[in-house]
Amino acid sequence: MASENHYEKIRKHPRVYVEVPAKATLPFDDLPPLSLKTQQLGLGGCMLAGSRHFEEGRVIELKLKLGEHNLTIPAQVLYEFKENEMVLSGVRFVDLEDKELSILQEFINSL
Repeated sequence: MASENHYEKIRKHPRVYVEVPAKATLPFDDLPPLSLKTQQLGLGGCMLAGSRHFEEGRVIELKLKLGEHNLTIPAQVLYEFKENEMVLSGVRFVDLEDKELSILQEFINSL
């Protein structure tokens, strides 16, 4: 398993430390969406904090509340670790559209 430090070195975009409400669902899973929050957010991905373990490599559907915008973005889980009873998941956004990228950039710039 690669560590958070490993991914910090190879990221294409910096991340900012910000808590944003999020919900995650797994494709083909009948469970209700899992409530999470971001700890870090960037144009290429984010760090999620929650109580559920996701399988590394799995693609989840991530819903982010960015100010007045609600984004739904597919995200691939790259790594996970536990910290203070929380599961932290580093995810990479998959197939981000230009409009979503613009909303993310605007939100990050407003911080």
